[in-house]
Amino acid sequence: MKLGIDFPDSWKEKTKKEGIPLTDLLYGYVVEDLMLRISTSSFREHLWLTNERVLGEDAYRKTSKESLELLYVEKKKTFAKTSIEPGDVFSEKIINLLTDELFEKSANGQEEKNWTYKYEEKDVGIVLLLNCTYREMQVPVTVHINPITFSGQQPQKKTLSLLFEQRKTCEYYAYSKEYVFAVKFCKTS
Repeated sequence: MKLGIDFPDSWKEKTKKEGIPLTDLLYGYVVEDLMLRISTSSFREHLWLTNERVLGEDAYRKTSKESLELLYVEKKKTFAKTSIEPGDVFSEKIINLLTDELFEKSANGQEEKNWTYKYEEKDVGIVLLLNCTYREMQVPVTVHINPITFSGQQPQKKTLSLLFEQRKTCEYYAYSKEYVFAVKFCKTS
């Protein structure tokens, strides 16, 4: 992270008031921006956060930053069609559609933050390696996305009060990591 960059005055006040170092506030700002992007995208009902502990003031105080873990929820089988859309089977086309939608404005230079990304395919799912540049500072964020087809359990709709934008919230879907583990365990037993 580049040193000597001038942070907004409101951040300096927040670091004194909340006791969170400026670099950790920056990480929180970037994570909240990513969650806001997801919550306003056409993928919002198909991406469920399984580790909510990465959000909020307490998470931003930690020096070791956890990756975001998301489930990509596929719709039940659909008839053949000519276009792809959120909820379709997890594929390279879906990944490209997701990243294009989340970071299109950033790629066109229409924002103060500049997001770049690449992804690595894993046995199941992907690891999305993000880098957000804000005021010449680089903030890496790792996101694990695993596809899952569910019928039954529903996620909880949660609201995050944004730390950096007073009176603004972000709604997202969260899913109990314990339940995901239980489902995987039962399938392998």
